[in-house]
Amino acid sequence: MNKERVRLAILKELYNGNNAFKHVDLGIEPNALNDAVEFLQDEGYIDGAEVYLTGNYDISNAMIIEKGEDYLEDNSLLMKAYKGLKGARDWIKI
Repeated sequence: MNKERVRLAILKELYNGNNAFKHVDLGIEPNALNDAVEFLQDEGYIDGAEVYLTGNYDISNAMIIEKGEDYLEDNSLLMKAYKGLKGARDWIKI
């Protein structure tokens, strides 16, 4: 699993207004999504996410903020290969 691609996939989905995706949609373990959401929140790429000590998360109110948008823009060439959640599993594994 490529952590950077997981983070980019999360940012892209939030940028597109999708706050309902789950770890299974990305083909990763729950704790991997939890860790990625926590990282993005702690580093100031997203806001409004809830990460719990139990390993659960809630992204229903999460949103990408300016730093996250800049990160997507800086990685725009890599993001061209990303085709949404249908291809996310294979894209993340590359």
